[in-house]
Amino acid sequence: MTTTIISGGITSGGFTVTSGNTLIVLSGGTASNVTVANGGIEIISGGTSLSGTISGGTETVSAGSSLDETVVAGGPQPASILEMRLG
Repeated sequence: MTTTIISGGITSGGFTVTSGNTLIVLSGGTASNVTVANGGIEIISGGTSLSGTISGGTETVSAGSSLDETVVAGGPQPASILEMRLG
């Protein structure tokens, strides 16, 4: 299990967050072209996610965060796959 943090001023991406692993994008950080696979977790905490794909994983978005072109893939998904926290 690995937790990867993208902090302010950093842009990273082009990878897959796999089962048991977590990606945290902090304020001012950007994750681009990231796939969150089954069992993976992405937490957007004030940062930005560009062109992401949720494919069986979980994405939590906190207030002050930004999503652009996020796709929920793989057919029908449970409602908990995309959890938006706006307050």
